[in-house]
Amino acid sequence: MSIMIWVIISALFIIVLLSLLRVKFYQNKLEVELYTKSQLLNKISKMKQEKYQFQTKEKDSSEYHLDLRRAKQTLTEDLDALVDDEKIRHYRIFTTSQIAPKNTIYPFISQFDILVVTNIGLILLNLKALKAKTFYHFEGRLPLKDESDIHQIVGHYIAYQYHNQFQSELRTHYTFSENIHENEVTYQFNKYDSYEMAEKATQNLQMHFESLVDVPVSTIGVIYCAKQNGERIDGDATPYSQVYTCENNQDFQNALQQFVATTHTNLSDASYEQVINNIEHKN
Repeated sequence: MSIMIWVIISALFIIVLLSLLRVKFYQNKLEVELYTKSQLLNKISKMKQEKYQFQTKEKDSSEYHLDLRRAKQTLTEDLDALVDDEKIRHYRIFTTSQIAPKNTIYPFISQFDILVVTNIGLILLNLKALKAKTFYHFEGRLPLKDESDIHQIVGHYIAYQYHNQFQSELRTHYTFSENIHENEVTYQFNKYDSYEMAEKATQNLQMHFESLVDVPVSTIGVIYCAKQNGERIDGDATPYSQVYTCENNQDFQNALQQFVATTHTNLSDASYEQVINNIEHKN
């Protein structure tokens, strides 16, 4: 008789647990639906105010090169200031187009725009132009029970739904943008997660040059939003990581100051020239 009671209690416990999990799942789903509906209403209101003149221009080549020139100019000013303050001795700025595709380091930096070499380490820069609200580096999991921020709930829920289609147990992060049309909200996923790509590239670059000069070569990645026509929502970025996200020059200066304060590198003039020669090498 007691066994039967335990079986009934266990069954009831499992049913209650499954019901609670189901309620939580549908609660997340409902919050996302309410969020998307509110976004649609906001968009429709804006479209009426703007007389339905909603435009999404693609970034053309001339616009990109203008952003690149501005970024190099800003970099030069900020690095010159560090030289004046005797925080660094030397630096060189390379655009990706200056590095030969046959060069050993090219696969590490081909998705980036600028590589900076200093005597205290390397900086890898990725220019971004946000044209819509962008969710950065969200793990494909359901929102946590104590998660209250609507953007975090939406970001994780959408990433989870996308990840779930692959039936993979791998822990994966995604970057995606929110596109609001007249009667729907869609989410466009990037081919690569920018944060993860920058983290892997900085690690590979650091290992390459450390094996070359046989001393520590601190390396950071910077995701720089040169143009921002949409909100950036940061997800599961690792604290104290090698990757920084910047929206303006002040953010970038803060990243540089953090780099100066935490670097483990002080290349001799000979090692610095060795790194430069390796980058300029054609093969």
